[in-house]
Amino acid sequence: IPMEKLDNPLDILGKVKEILDRKKMSFAIFIMGKVLGYVTKFKGPQATAKCMYKTLVNTTLAVTNMAGPGEQISLAGNKVKTLYFSVSGVPQALLVTSTTYMGSLRVQVIAAKEYVDATLLSRCFAHCFQEMKEAARI
Repeated sequence: IPMEKLDNPLDILGKVKEILDRKKMSFAIFIMGKVLGYVTKFKGPQATAKCMYKTLVNTTLAVTNMAGPGEQISLAGNKVKTLYFSVSGVPQALLVTSTTYMGSLRVQVIAAKEYVDATLLSRCFAHCFQEMKEAARI
């Protein structure tokens, strides 16, 4: 992500959000949705899955997020204390998923050990979250 020098971590997050919001509104997303709709209609869901897989297999990083419920839920009469969302079997070297549940953020990182130093990556994440926490206190 091209970015000028920003000192405040919250300013960096704001800039990243601005860039990602702009990319989400890209006309390419609309066109791809229409194309995949036609592929599904005329060739079937297997052809659409093949197109999606060809796109995903050529990416190195995937970031997903899921907003969970704001209040505690129960499953079969048992209260759910925490909730995680994960995608398995993806071809990316690095997958970052985030889930919110009852106002709490959970971040999961799935990394291919051949490409990513897990210890270094976890230290970087911890350092970044600490910087954001300190910047938010100001």
